[in-house]
Amino acid sequence: KRRRTRMGDAFRESKPRAAGTLPSSYEVPAVWDWASARLPASFAFSQHRPTSGARQERPLPVGEHGLQLYTLGTENGCKVSILLEEIHDITGLEYDGWRISFVDNDQYGTEFVKMNPNSKIPLLVDRDHDPPLRVFESCNVMRYLVDKAGAWFVPTEPALKVECYNWLFWSHAATPVVANFAHFFHAAPVHVQPAIDYWTAETKRLLAVLDARLADRRFLCGDDYSIADISCFPMVRCLDTAYRAASFLQLHDYANIAPWFKRIESRAAVKRGIRVAGFGLDAITDRHRKVDFLLR
Repeated sequence: KRRRTRMGDAFRESKPRAAGTLPSSYEVPAVWDWASARLPASFAFSQHRPTSGARQERPLPVGEHGLQLYTLGTENGCKVSILLEEIHDITGLEYDGWRISFVDNDQYGTEFVKMNPNSKIPLLVDRDHDPPLRVFESCNVMRYLVDKAGAWFVPTEPALKVECYNWLFWSHAATPVVANFAHFFHAAPVHVQPAIDYWTAETKRLLAVLDARLADRRFLCGDDYSIADISCFPMVRCLDTAYRAASFLQLHDYANIAPWFKRIESRAAVKRGIRVAGFGLDAITDRHRKVDFLLR
């Protein structure tokens, strides 16, 4: 009779299978040790450590509004600043937006880590509550904001509402795939073909999923723009603007994504949201009122 092997046993008995290593002298150890790790001496890798927690004493700035957003104009950061600008245009809801500098390790400051132990942006602190509420993980922040603001940008019809959240969290799951692609294609010190091929194929598969969904609708949930669109938009945008991969991935081949992207890109709130703690020449470091965009 065949012996049934538990998954744990299979993992313990398995060994890495590879035709070679990079560098050629590297051997995968039985137990990984940080002291023997060799990361490139560049900013992209300088922050990586196998530990959590604060690395420096640093308070978080606080403005006059109830909502305090601590962010940077990355793919995940843009999702929330765009949504806040969209909500502002409808309700007038104001917020303070603060740039979190990765260069200065702001995300490892004591107050930031207290509010988000995972040291990732975006972080929202709602000071309309006592004690203040912390909200982290981009899609969770988006869901919190639409609930607080009155369910704008979420369908009211039950089936469409579920579909909206399906695609919101689909984007959340897709983000690490795009990040892995970006690492091996754009940031890694050496180009490793198996890694680039693997993550390129997976990124293009996700683009195909998005393209198919948009084949017969203006937005992900039909005719109405929603938080699902807001969340997916920066993922597509960064493939071009941040990673310079539009030609490599042949983004022009996804015929349904292009018009959808243009509809979103043309919105005034989207243009402002991208500028909050952004990287362009028109970026604003901190945002306190809508008028701040006119002063830059």
